[in-house]
Amino acid sequence: MKDANVVQEVQATVLKKALNAQADTVATLMQSVAPMAIDSTLGSRINTQA
Repeated sequence: MKDANVVQEVQATVLKKALNAQADTVATLMQSVAPMAIDSTLGSRINTQA
């Protein structure tokens, strides 16, 4: 029973580390993306009249 608890704790630790790594990756990706316009129609139309 003690071995099962140790294995479960190790698995939980590995899962936490993997989730933290993914969170860091997502944070880095989100910082590299240009901010979106507040108004969803802003910049989505092209004026073709000259």
